Amino acid sequence: MKMRFLLLASFVFMCLISCKKELKTKDGYVYSILDAGSGDAPDTSDYVFFNVKVFVQDSVSKKDSLVQEDVEGAEPVIQITKPQDPTLPNWIQEMLATAKVGARYRMIMPMDSITFQIPPTLMSYPELIYEITVKKINTKAEFDKYREAKIAEQEAKMKANLEKRDGVEELVKNTLADYKSGKLQTQKTASGLEYYMIQEGQGAKAEKGKTVSVHYYGVLQENGSQFDDSFQRGDEFSFVVGSGGVIPGWEEGIALLSKGAKVCFFIPSELAYGKAGAGNSIPPDANLLFYIELIGVK
Repeated sequence: MKMRFLLLASFVFMCLISCKKELKTKDGYVYSILDAGSGDAPDTSDYVFFNVKVFVQDSVSKKDSLVQEDVEGAEPVIQITKPQDPTLPNWIQEMLATAKVGARYRMIMPMDSITFQIPPTLMSYPELIYEITVKKINTKAEFDKYREAKIAEQEAKMKANLEKRDGVEELVKNTLADYKSGKLQTQKTASGLEYYMIQEGQGAKAEKGKTVSVHYYGVLQENGSQFDDSFQRGDEFSFVVGSGGVIPGWEEGIALLSKGAKVCFFIPSELAYGKAGAGNSIPPDANLLFYIELIGVK
């Protein structure tokens, strides 16, 4: 299972700039221009940084609900190459070739056209809505300096997380053993979610509608087999609480926490992936254990 279900990272959503209010990409996706931006458009070989927010829309109220957004400082970036570069979808190049800083777009992606994995809770919506904002444009020389700094930062972060991971792995192993033996004193909600609070948070509450960032380590309760691990990747995972973008056990459990909390969630299969399971690593009807650190709330 990949908790990072790639709503953002798997998608570089760009559209053709025009003076019209609503247009279509060559691939048939409908989009509109919310803000034209200002300044110069990028030259060939320049790099464009942009922010992506993902929404779903209530069929009755027609109100948009935020599902996910990029973490600040981790915006996607793409280089402008030739307009007809066969390695990229044409509509990405179409938009970025004339994009200006501050430009903002809204694009509709029908759910039946999506080929990447998304949470089952979102499948009931007819479409995903992407709001794309151009943040900055770098020359190749500027981007090379940026990339060098980012690589150094990521390497340091990865090293720290990997050093921490060994302790997390041992903690999860021992906690699961204590849970199975009946030694662990957990708290249980009405839904059946159990949790063992290792450290209470002292910061902001993870309330519905807020974007949270977490580190996590997940194993199967049955045999302790590890199936996902953000510490290994070196990246935190972010989502909007109450948006339906993660499994129900996470939605309920994270909402109990405050920034700085460290907790183990014992999630029954009906609050996880149920009879369907997830990929090759989570079988049907699997009960899960997640160790979670709530890093940020905004």
